[in-house]
Amino acid sequence: MRGSTTPHVLNGALDGHFGERAYTVQQYDPPRDHVPNVLMLVDAYLPGFKSGGPIRSTSSLVEAIGSDVAFRIITRDRDFGDVRPYSGVVADAWNRLGNADVYYASKSSMSFGSLRRQINRTPHDVLYLNSFFSFAFAIKPLILRRLKLIEQRPVLLAPRGQFSHEAIALKRLKKRLYLALGKVLAVYGEVTWQATSAHEVDDIRRMIGDEAKIVLVEVPRVKMNIETVKSSRPRKKAGVIRIALLGRVTRMKNVHFALDCLSHLDGDVLFDVFGPLEDDSYWMQCQAVVRSMPANIHVHYRGVVPYEDVLSVLGGYDLFFLPSKGENFGHAIIDAMVSGCPVLISNRTPWRNLHERGCGWDIPLEAPDQFRSILKLMLAMDETELAKISEKAREFGREQILRADVIARNRDLFLSFM
Repeated sequence: MRGSTTPHVLNGALDGHFGERAYTVQQYDPPRDHVPNVLMLVDAYLPGFKSGGPIRSTSSLVEAIGSDVAFRIITRDRDFGDVRPYSGVVADAWNRLGNADVYYASKSSMSFGSLRRQINRTPHDVLYLNSFFSFAFAIKPLILRRLKLIEQRPVLLAPRGQFSHEAIALKRLKKRLYLALGKVLAVYGEVTWQATSAHEVDDIRRMIGDEAKIVLVEVPRVKMNIETVKSSRPRKKAGVIRIALLGRVTRMKNVHFALDCLSHLDGDVLFDVFGPLEDDSYWMQCQAVVRSMPANIHVHYRGVVPYEDVLSVLGGYDLFFLPSKGENFGHAIIDAMVSGCPVLISNRTPWRNLHERGCGWDIPLEAPDQFRSILKLMLAMDETELAKISEKAREFGREQILRADVIARNRDLFLSFM
């Protein structure tokens, strides 16, 4: 790479259910002649974890095909909501992390000029943007490209669910204005759009138009040492249930809907919420609902769970409950099933027809009574009944993790830019 020799290296390793990643000193991987060189721009990356799904999607991609694709990543030098940078990371320099070279940009180095220089200095065959509304890592690069201030390389843009009806409804005016302005200025002309599900294809066409060039390639599953994953939950007793919700605590996750459904249950109910609090006003509304709930419903906020602990945490519950308004992938849903925890989710995720597989339920949000019926059914179950569903959930989760066809399609996507 021009202007760089040896990258800094993150100390330690991320060890656990998601696979061991060891960091050793090595020369910067120069541009390769026979593999795609991909420059990925993303708001957050490892070792961060508070942004949830987007980090999981990009890091699992790098882990899955990083031996066949040369990834270089530009991202922030700190996790979501953090004031301080990551410890062990050298900011404004290239760090070697697993299968990728990562440039952790400080706040002072994310100007138009700094970003322009870094993009132009980094050899790449394709510029890969992992957001549509990120000002620093999507809007700025598209503007620089439109003004021909960066090399005119192909652009692959993954909206990561940002075009769903529910996501667009949040800060609707601001998003609509940017979409309209972008079309007028043609900042996303000749962009290839990556959808990761059939419904996201429809979302992109609705927002961008029928002329949009779209490729449908699913997110590769995170590698896990699934043989070591075991359930840690107490034996299920009829009339007692332990329920978990894990995800960013936002309106999209529909936590208040979950609370309302639970408030109709008799018996002994424990509901634990895990994830970063991204919307303080929304969380205050949820807390108001909690204060009005019956005494038999015990609700606790348990904070943020590092990736390496997710499976062991979810393995301690009888049910994973996420009535989300929309999920582009839903990593936590698969995590729950891999850990043997059945799921109760909305039908606004890629995971459908779960009841037919005997591993959970996906129900329309327009039918809250159906959610309540399933919750009552789960509450009444004993260990014998739950064990059957738990094993089916584990089988389904493992099937998804081991899908080699998804990895092959991701590899072929980047090869198409050669």
